[in-house]
Amino acid sequence: MSSGLDGCSHIVDTRGLLAIADMGTNEKAAFKAALKDGSIAVPAVVWREFEDLYEEEAAELEPYITKKIRIKPAYNVGAASIADSAGTMLTQGPYDSHADLFTASICQIEGRTLLTSEDQAPYYKKLQCCSVIDLDDWLSAENE
Repeated sequence: MSSGLDGCSHIVDTRGLLAIADMGTNEKAAFKAALKDGSIAVPAVVWREFEDLYEEEAAELEPYITKKIRIKPAYNVGAASIADSAGTMLTQGPYDSHADLFTASICQIEGRTLLTSEDQAPYYKKLQCCSVIDLDDWLSAENE
């Protein structure tokens, strides 16, 4: 399992992983290939959250996850800065792991595009901190 970002162009969040797990066979195959070749990476905090919330789906996707990103101090600072800029919009509950914040922070710091579900994309766009694309748009771009 690599934690380097070489060859990685996109970083997926928890909602993105769930949407991938729920896709039809052909669409899911494209994402599994991108996860396996490392062009899509998964932050470790996102993976832990996904495993905790969606055990069966995580078991299906786990063999394809080849790049997990460990949280570095810079990502903590970036997540705090994004949260501070957004104000109370980010308060989701006392047990929230803030995986979304870390995903946005990694994308901002590393200059990668955040890959998420269609319903989650507006959330990140409001943060105005990184480039965001939803799964359908990513598929369309890959098939051009």
